[in-house]
Amino acid sequence: MARYDCNRCREIYDEDNLYQCARCTREVCWKCGILTEIPDIAPGYAWCDPCLTEVGRGDLLKGKRPKSRRTYGIHERFLAAEGLRQAVMKSEPGMLPWPATDEEKMRITSWLEAIELDVDKDSCHFIVPPTQMGTDADALVFTECGYFKLAIELTDKPLWLR
Repeated sequence: MARYDCNRCREIYDEDNLYQCARCTREVCWKCGILTEIPDIAPGYAWCDPCLTEVGRGDLLKGKRPKSRRTYGIHERFLAAEGLRQAVMKSEPGMLPWPATDEEKMRITSWLEAIELDVDKDSCHFIVPPTQMGTDADALVFTECGYFKLAIELTDKPLWLR
């Protein structure tokens, strides 16, 4: 199987993972285009993001792109794990005390994100994700999956495995 690059982002993909835009005929990957048919404008089933916005159908892009996640270095991950260890020691099993100040909330959310827990709206790691917590919440409650992932991340393991 041949490997080609996306004409938009220049990442290399197998030929089966690239789509030809119905309007501009460029080869685009799943990050730079979506599969949709707009037969009244052009025949084809794939569209790149710029062409969709040019023809006024940018509404099809809404919710189609995964959020880019910030990458954390080893030092940041270590500091996040240490901060969460301290917070977990002061909490009940399966929950984490939720602070009252926005600054503390952002800090804990970034720590959770640094150890690769999903903090967004459709998270499987929390009953109510940190980004959706109300101002009156007193504890962040983990799902079983999230609690086990937290426990694994907080146990002592070599830094190169984190």
